[in-house]
Amino acid sequence: MNPTILALFAPIPLLLSIACEGGKKSTFQLPPDLGKGLSPADSLRAILNYLKGQEAYEAETLRFHYMYEYIRTLAPQKPDTLPALTQELRSWAQKSQYLLGEGMAALGEALRWWSQGQYDSALSRAQVALKIFQEKERSDYEGKTYNLIGLIHYVQGQYAEALEAYQKALTIRERIGDQQGIADCYNNIGNIHAAQGRYAEALEAYQKALTVHERIGNQQVIAICYNNIGLIHAAQGRYAEALESYQKALAIFERIGNQQGLATCHNNIGNIHYAQGRYAEALEAYQKALAICERIGDQQGIASSYNNIGVIHYDQGQYAEALEAYQKALAICERIGDQQGIASSYNNIGNIHKPKAVCRGLRIFIRKPSLFLNA
Repeated sequence: MNPTILALFAPIPLLLSIACEGGKKSTFQLPPDLGKGLSPADSLRAILNYLKGQEAYEAETLRFHYMYEYIRTLAPQKPDTLPALTQELRSWAQKSQYLLGEGMAALGEALRWWSQGQYDSALSRAQVALKIFQEKERSDYEGKTYNLIGLIHYVQGQYAEALEAYQKALTIRERIGDQQGIADCYNNIGNIHAAQGRYAEALEAYQKALTVHERIGNQQVIAICYNNIGLIHAAQGRYAEALESYQKALAIFERIGNQQGLATCHNNIGNIHYAQGRYAEALEAYQKALAICERIGDQQGIASSYNNIGVIHYDQGQYAEALEAYQKALAICERIGDQQGIASSYNNIGNIHKPKAVCRGLRIFIRKPSLFLNA
């Protein structure tokens, strides 16, 4: 069996203002210290709470933007929260005069269905959003939508379609000078190359993303780039280089207090130990990841950690402990509606009950993992 590699979304920079229809810049400003020192999700929640008390039209447009980004941030961590949030966003759109409200609601719904593995529904809603943003000539949101469409294709292994969508997003973001978006596109294009085993091309794309993010100074995404570079080294069996990259990412996440990033790094460091047969060190790393995921309520991370702990026990012949861990992963996947995780958990549990001579050497995941962190 193989351990699962956790996925993480790149955070987005804080916007103090947003362009309104016609390309005019809003005069409405958020307090500069609002949300500082908080996690990405808590920071966005603080902004939304502030905006609730503001009556200006510009505040309403910002509320749509930040609600979508809040949904985007929670999608990989707490997918069970998305139905209520997307319903709230939909309710806003129905009552609002904001011309992009319907598009933002559709984009949020696309994320909801993506997080639940309902990819046809996710793609359908994303295409609705795309049409609205194109009609309103909002290239910024058009780029966001193409990026999400690429991700929907990517997680289904539809790499040609994903690459086409990411390249469209890159073209738009280059045209409007969106440096953050450009770097995210390079990251996602790197993911496509990596998934197809084109490691040299993937590494080149990740290095381009890293260069842009270093110029911007976004420490969280710099750490994500180091993680991705580490994953390439790990895929090539260059474990020392992979560990060095993971530790660079870990140091940044520790410095800025990004708990999700810390959990991901501990998980991937555990994978290195596992690959080298150091089961005690791998188990320690996975348990650190589990503790963090439990503390921040990352349900998918908890399930993945239990899966990885089960892998360690299974490979050491500790089948009762492996079964217990897999069953915990299954219970979480059922609760959050992760259909792929449910199927894979049953598969892992079933293999424990098969003759062990048949099971040895099997390579299974709790789910098809997102092998590289998606922006």
